[in-house]
Amino acid sequence: MEPQSEAITAVLAMKTKRPVKWVWTREEELTASTSSGSWITTYTDGVKKDGRIIARKIRAIRDSGAFVVINHYAVDKHCTMATGPYFIPNVWIDGYCVLTNKQPAGPMRGYGTSSACYAHEVQMDIIAEAIGKDPWEVRFINAFREGDVTAIQKKIDSVAVIETMKAAAEAAGIKLPEVLMAATSEKREERYEKEGAGNLKYLASYRL
Repeated sequence: MEPQSEAITAVLAMKTKRPVKWVWTREEELTASTSSGSWITTYTDGVKKDGRIIARKIRAIRDSGAFVVINHYAVDKHCTMATGPYFIPNVWIDGYCVLTNKQPAGPMRGYGTSSACYAHEVQMDIIAEAIGKDPWEVRFINAFREGDVTAIQKKIDSVAVIETMKAAAEAAGIKLPEVLMAATSEKREERYEKEGAGNLKYLASYRL
């Protein structure tokens, strides 16, 4: 999405009642359009020996270039997705939209969400290695179940994360242990739910 060009083409199409196409020259693309912004993201997790993530603190910095444009929205989406499809009872997120002496950053391929997904999945692998567990098992243990509440206080009433991971493993030719194959996305046991379910926190702040 290019904020400066989309509005102009929309107005021209309305006025002329004809399709309008915006074409950048190579020089214009490099000097006047937006680019994909970079991120610096730091995760700090509290993890039990059995693989359950019970706390997560995230610091996400968005390189917005010389102008804010709508990069604050990218930070908002990034922070919303930063915990991934996992139940984490204690979450703190600081999101920063930083101005730098560069070409302005803009939306591209998910606009903040794809970078968040990459970060939290890399973190899951790091956790698995640190505690000596299989990365699949760590993901299954923490995957959202029916009735879980996300970091932004949304209660999930339709979820199939575990079933999706089973299908992905099968498509990749990976044989999962029986204990994982037996898992479902049904509501998690009450004992687990009570361990911190009332401590959900979500805090995202922006610094320009």
